[in-house]
Amino acid sequence: MSGGEPRMSMRERGALDSEDAAVYLGFARATLKRWRTTGTGPAYVRVGSKIVYRIEDLDAFLRAHRIR
Repeated sequence: MSGGEPRMSMRERGALDSEDAAVYLGFARATLKRWRTTGTGPAYVRVGSKIVYRIEDLDAFLRAHRIR
């Protein structure tokens, strides 16, 4: 990226940090942390110590837990 190009936010890239992902899903951040520990929550990406959730993965998680 050259110095003159604007930087894209995580949301513009289709990803959210843990706090925003919790709001998006309507759960507490602690719930997402517990789900990461137990492997039962939505897919996520870990880059170093940073956790990022792709919006498409959050939507897939919601669809997978839909009850008819």
